[in-house]
Amino acid sequence: MMRRSLVVGTTVLVVLVLAAPAARRGLSATVESAVDGVRRRVAAFREDYAVRESELRERLLPDDVVVDAARHRVAESR
Repeated sequence: MMRRSLVVGTTVLVVLVLAAPAARRGLSATVESAVDGVRRRVAAFREDYAVRESELRERLLPDDVVVDAARHRVAESR
């Protein structure tokens, strides 16, 4: 009985040692795939953010005509 337990334990240990590199490669590929997905999402977010920021700046910041008019009013009030 003890000999069979020893053989089974040794077999399991050998299988684990032999399977470890394949498991690491599989895990590494999964992690790389996940990282690539996150990188793509971050790039898309940055692009979308830049577009929205430029649209908001265009809409909310005063244009040159408004700025010049304000400068003239300030200069006239002095």
